[in-house]
Amino acid sequence: MREFLEKVCGSNYYIVDKSMGSYGEPSGHPNYFYSIEEYRGGHLKGSMAISYCAEHEYLPYYVVKKCKELMNAYNKEMV
Repeated sequence: MREFLEKVCGSNYYIVDKSMGSYGEPSGHPNYFYSIEEYRGGHLKGSMAISYCAEHEYLPYYVVKKCKELMNAYNKEMV
């Protein structure tokens, strides 16, 4: 999966099905299934964990929104 989320200042942001999880996180955590990738000029500039993006409002609006949705869905499952 590679879903386009937003274009901001020449960077394209995608949600991809690549893990950014660590062994300390519980199974089923969104970081195990997804990450955010930033591309500029067709080249990968960096990857970010879902939980990181959900907590940092300086990132593009739709990136933060999608990550918050994934984290909220996960947190509801854990209750």
